[in-house]
Amino acid sequence: MFLDLIRDTEIYQIIWQEGYQKGLQLANQRSIQNFQEIILKIFQRDFPELTTLATERISTIFDLELLKRLIFDVTAAKSVEQVRDILDTLVTNE
Repeated sequence: MFLDLIRDTEIYQIIWQEGYQKGLQLANQRSIQNFQEIILKIFQRDFPELTTLATERISTIFDLELLKRLIFDVTAAKSVEQVRDILDTLVTNE
């Protein structure tokens, strides 16, 4: 009952909203880190000669949708040259 009274206050709502937003930001950061790790593992497995370059480029990407598209593009690539072009495109898109 006391908790219900507190929940109805403006200060509680503000604090709750702040906590909620921070939680979303943290979840987004973790997702970005996970996708960065996944794509780097793909490079280590399929294109080890490009792993250093990929690490440099991917560590600067904080857009989750771009990382998802990058995973698709890299796994669909048929050659090292195609993957290098994909990585070069990342620089021109920033």
